[in-house]
Amino acid sequence: MQTVSDDELIAETATIQLQQETGLQLQFEHYQTHGADGFLYIQAIGVRLTAEVKKWTAHVPVGVLIKKIGEIAEPGHGILIADYINPVMAEKLKAAEVQFLDTAGNAYLNQQPVYIHIIGRKPKQKHISAKVGGRAFQPAGLKVVYEFLTDRNFVNAPYREIAERANVALGAVGWVIRDLVEQGFLIELKNKKRKLTNHGELLDKWVENYPQRLRKKLLLGNFTAEEVDWRHTIDLREYKAVWGGEIAAEKYTNYLTPKDATVYIPKENMSRFLNEAKLRRAQAYERPQTNIELLQPLGTDDKNNDTLATPILVYADLIATGDPRNIEAAQRLREQYIN
Repeated sequence: MQTVSDDELIAETATIQLQQETGLQLQFEHYQTHGADGFLYIQAIGVRLTAEVKKWTAHVPVGVLIKKIGEIAEPGHGILIADYINPVMAEKLKAAEVQFLDTAGNAYLNQQPVYIHIIGRKPKQKHISAKVGGRAFQPAGLKVVYEFLTDRNFVNAPYREIAERANVALGAVGWVIRDLVEQGFLIELKNKKRKLTNHGELLDKWVENYPQRLRKKLLLGNFTAEEVDWRHTIDLREYKAVWGGEIAAEKYTNYLTPKDATVYIPKENMSRFLNEAKLRRAQAYERPQTNIELLQPLGTDDKNNDTLATPILVYADLIATGDPRNIEAAQRLREQYIN
């Protein structure tokens, strides 16, 4: 008996839901090629869309999804097929012109003369939380993997040194290394040396897991500025802080015009920084002109360019926003500093 994969089941359920809702005939062909999971055919108009099928979509940053569709297909020729896409995610995908459909019947298709936009449908079954993806992609593991990504030779450092730099318990290091070996991201050589492998895929998986599983734990708060030019009057070196996100991306690539700000700063320096920069905490109902995130630093080693977070951390910040202009800047950053 031929078994049906999770991807095929999600795609089949999603296409059936949309067919029942609209009468539009769709066919999914599971065929993994060039990073894609298959093709979706809209038979009435002879269109074939390159498909990415995603499980536990709610746990994936929308920017990761937008970037993935951009990698597997030309604009307007890709589609995300998911288990469930909530209304907030649906609007961000539509704003980025990413077509989608899910098993609840939500969909966005823009293939003239076919235009479908359905959001707000809830799944019939309770959404299942994402399964644990190994020790390497839990909070402590993400800290260790970050150190390896920023310095590929650091995988050969003593366990105690790795633990100190990543600011994790010593016992966590061995678990993470074994998990990376099992997942094919690290190989152990005959001379007892270790070597990272599949670096690009490891980076992608780290960026996918970082916002939900670690970044939220580092967040100190969201703030806004009383003065428009506040960031030009402050020297982050006085607070042992660095720029992340859009401001760092502008300085690295000379491409992005920043709107919001991200600052990685030790918690003990936060009060003085807020006072001298004249920042205040943003209210829940407020829509400030400038959003300023303060986060605790990741790790204890100083790897930044004076006042900039590492390119990998800035890249992850940009992807997590889901903003198309930030995703484009992230790609430039990756090409110039990471690949």
